[in-house]
Amino acid sequence: MTSAGLDVTAPPYHAVDSSGRKQESLFVIGLQLASVQWGTAIAAEAGAPLGAGSRTLLDADAIAGEILTRTVAA
Repeated sequence: MTSAGLDVTAPPYHAVDSSGRKQESLFVIGLQLASVQWGTAIAAEAGAPLGAGSRTLLDADAIAGEILTRTVAA
């Protein structure tokens, strides 16, 4: 996804370098995704209502899942 902010892939949001290549070991999460996600200024926080931080939690889960999958495969 190209935007005014950081360039990222679709979820799990790998950073994309200036040559357009996905950076396999670099993920973007939270407020840094504000240019491709509306409402990320309200990130996950302890005690927040379920809907307030759910997007950030889902992103974190997807990133963790990919890292763990790579670790197990290696």
